Amino acid sequence: MPSSFSSSRLVRLLSAWTHQEVGPAEHDLAQRLSPWLGVFDAVNLHAAHQTIKASGQEPGVAPTEDSAHALAQALERLRQTLTQAIHERTSPAPAPKPARLSRFQSAHSPLAEEPELSWPVFKQRYQALQHLMDTRVNALRGQVRQALFGATPALRQLATLDVALGATLDARAEKLLPKVPSLLEKRFEQLRQAQASATESPPEGADPVSALLAAPAPPWQAGFRQDMQDVLLAELEVRLQPLAGLIEAFKNEVKSSP
Repeated sequence: MPSSFSSSRLVRLLSAWTHQEVGPAEHDLAQRLSPWLGVFDAVNLHAAHQTIKASGQEPGVAPTEDSAHALAQALERLRQTLTQAIHERTSPAPAPKPARLSRFQSAHSPLAEEPELSWPVFKQRYQALQHLMDTRVNALRGQVRQALFGATPALRQLATLDVALGATLDARAEKLLPKVPSLLEKRFEQLRQAQASATESPPEGADPVSALLAAPAPPWQAGFRQDMQDVLLAELEVRLQPLAGLIEAFKNEVKSSP
């Protein structure tokens, strides 16, 4: 579970665009969890508590520094891979250089920007990246849990708790995170309307269709792309927090082992 979802960079970004204040984060774990858990969730967690107690009585194997390093490296590779995917899908695609330009022209002529894109295109890209993050993060989280299950009783108990909390809290997150594109759409419209009055008409006598197709994306779309990138990177950090916490606990157990 993210250490404090309400104070995350993702929430701060979205709140700034919608002009909503973010309340102070609760420091007590029970207070932070109470809005996310219902009666049936409490029953399931109580049953999980019994399993956690039993798993702590079984012998385990002390984790090694090599194992901890491998998990940390896997997390960093995942972070870099997803960060690169976010940058690639939020940056404009450079237009190919004209074939008949001279060497001097090719070297000194700026690349044409990607034409203006509609919101459905950005929405599809955002949702595709959300699916990619969800799939890749959950896959590594499963591998880390298995490493914890095979280690000390304390780590086994932590993995059991993560499974129990994940079944409840992840379901809540799956309902909240898909709403992010809707908030981002409002930002899209906000920026588009702010610059609508500055849109220039095509030159007199020019073909309107050709002028529209050749027109580069207006400056507001560059700003929106940056906003979309910032939100995706902030969402990535929220998704990685539980995974990073498990790996940190594994590393701490290595340090405390004789």
